[in-house]
Amino acid sequence: MKYGGLFDNYGCLSLKGILYVLGTLNNYGKYNDILKAYDPDKNVIEYHRGIQVTWKDDVTQDGVEPVVLNVGIDSDGNVNMNKRAVLNNYGDIVLVPGTFNLYGVFNNAAETNGYAGHLYKCTVTEAII
Repeated sequence: MKYGGLFDNYGCLSLKGILYVLGTLNNYGKYNDILKAYDPDKNVIEYHRGIQVTWKDDVTQDGVEPVVLNVGIDSDGNVNMNKRAVLNNYGDIVLVPGTFNLYGVFNNAAETNGYAGHLYKCTVTEAII
């Protein structure tokens, strides 16, 4: 695993495992903006844009395993302070449920259009219908 790199998210980044951000992740997706996509099992479905820290499909409340978003830490638990990982949030991040570990820089700033990023945390009962 190497530090560095750049990823721009304009769509839906739906995490169903563990993500390690060791470079720069720019999130421009706003939760209220809908993205329609074709799923071979479910036909056309709608996704919320932004970063969704969620769980695997088709689970019940008892079977929920929270997902983890790690910024600035690798899979071995190492933090490299000389090469700072950066998460620039110009959109929305939703933890449904999930864990957000920050060992780098988190910029929750407004874009040129004035929209400031949001970080939402939902409980399992709020998220599962």
